Amino acid sequence: VGGHQVSASDKVLLVENNIIAPNERIEYFYSEGFLSIKEGGSILTDERVIVYWQKDDGAIERGWLPFGQIASVELTEEGNYLNDSTYRVTSFDNQYWLDLYLSFENRGDIKFVNALRKKVGN
Repeated sequence: VGGHQVSASDKVLLVENNIIAPNERIEYFYSEGFLSIKEGGSILTDERVIVYWQKDDGAIERGWLPFGQIASVELTEEGNYLNDSTYRVTSFDNQYWLDLYLSFENRGDIKFVNALRKKVGN
């Protein structure tokens, strides 16, 4: 969804769990969670792209890349009505990468990735 569609309570939850910084503006957000957004997701902010997931013990892990460090954004698995699309975001030095899992519905994956590509110029 577009950042304007993310509820205030969800934004607070993301900040409280150190997934986004209080001053970051969400541009696109996709949660993989069935019961809670804490289960995992992909976020495009005005500063970076972020992925996060909840471990079995409830702790939240996250990874991110600032736009200036992103070399490429490539489709690795096309989504369908049963599975999310997967995109690999790779850093210039190829040491860091993130896999974004994005919804196929209403071309949400395409909207998210196109906005990311505009930020990194590819």
